[in-house]
Amino acid sequence: MKKKILYGLALVLAITISFTAFHKVFSFKYGEGIYNFKAYRELPKDSLDLLLIGSSHAFEDINPAILWEDDGIAAFDLCGEFQPMWNSYYNLQEALKYQTPKLVLLEGYTLTLDLEYSEPERIIKNTYGLKPSVNRIKSNQVSTPKGEHLSYLLEYIQYHNRYNAIEAEDFKKYKDNEKKYKGWKGFGNNFEVMEFPDYEPVINDGTRGDIPDKQEEYYIKIIEMCQERNIPLLITVSPYAGYTMKEMAIHNTAADIAASYGVPFVNYNEYTKEMGFDGMTDAADTGHLSAAGSAKLTHFMAPYFLENYEWEDHTGDPKYESWDKDAHYYNNQMIDHKLGEITDTDEYAEELTKLNDDFIFVVYAYSEDWSSDLIVQYMDLLADKGLNLYGDEKAMVYEDGEVTLASPHKEGYFYSKRFDGKELLIDEEGIFFDRINYGKVKNGINITIYDKITGEVADAVGITPFGIER
Repeated sequence: MKKKILYGLALVLAITISFTAFHKVFSFKYGEGIYNFKAYRELPKDSLDLLLIGSSHAFEDINPAILWEDDGIAAFDLCGEFQPMWNSYYNLQEALKYQTPKLVLLEGYTLTLDLEYSEPERIIKNTYGLKPSVNRIKSNQVSTPKGEHLSYLLEYIQYHNRYNAIEAEDFKKYKDNEKKYKGWKGFGNNFEVMEFPDYEPVINDGTRGDIPDKQEEYYIKIIEMCQERNIPLLITVSPYAGYTMKEMAIHNTAADIAASYGVPFVNYNEYTKEMGFDGMTDAADTGHLSAAGSAKLTHFMAPYFLENYEWEDHTGDPKYESWDKDAHYYNNQMIDHKLGEITDTDEYAEELTKLNDDFIFVVYAYSEDWSSDLIVQYMDLLADKGLNLYGDEKAMVYEDGEVTLASPHKEGYFYSKRFDGKELLIDEEGIFFDRINYGKVKNGINITIYDKITGEVADAVGITPFGIER
């Protein structure tokens, strides 16, 4: 009898371990809606100042790193892609189990969307961040069509057949970029730019429009929940290039509802001139801001926060170390992007000299003529700018402010070192990082830059007499 009991317990344990391992690999690993909830739960208790909820119009447009660096405000984007008001409501309920923020900001774009349910992928993104609870069951019921509640509630049914989609990254704690998610505050930096040369702001003519019923119901629920818990609420609408009069009319009605509860409502589509919105640089697409646009919006919003709410500057407080890490990641991400935009060889040399110890870069000269004037001249140019890489050397690795490798070219030359679990290898075929060849030219100078903070190759270029090649 005892053997049967032990056998049964062992079987249950084995099944549990197997299913846990299966879940870890096969479960969905979206950043917004899933990883951001994971990062949110890891915040120190009662550390949050500003909680942002809503759709991608919040998490791509309002940047916690800027609020932290400029004003010491501890903010978090707990948002989801195309997130309707009912998901914002239940996600806010979940969020308030862990933190009591000084201010909740609800971004109101999705008040204009007339839909009963989201697409399957968006249902997953906006409900699977919730832990098993009554709250999650209620969120599932209102988010999924009748007859499909159980298939979404039991995640296994949604992901069990993802065999063809599984990658090596699925076996890691964080898919794609573990360095990003360690201190992440939910912001998605969008480097896409769509030009709108004829952009003109929509002028508010005072027209009112109807909010779709289901959106309005949960919009009011969010307002009432914050008031019941004595948490200040601010409702905003992020600016975007494709904003319409119809959407303005709906947001006017939303502003009326907010006013009836004494809740402030700010539609930043009415302030695009004041914030300096540029249709040629600040839009990622018709609905979202680019990296440049989100920086402008965040800087423009900050004075309103400071003037209307009480904040404590947490700069230097060890409890807020993760906000320092998030800002550090963001700043390096911007440096990486800037490097990738440079097209002038002299300017590129200038930027190389500014790189700090966060960066490792490799310079390797390939040429049919190893006494090429181009090679010597560019090395001399770098030396003139204070980056001493020895004008006659052909392979160099620059790390922690000094040259760690300087060698003339040798046939079959080989160099190998590991950074962050990835191998840097140099041979006569190219510059390989994590098995990818970043060498760009066979007759010129190849430069590959690795960012230790983002865990990414920041840029890889080839320098030739014709300029920069990527």
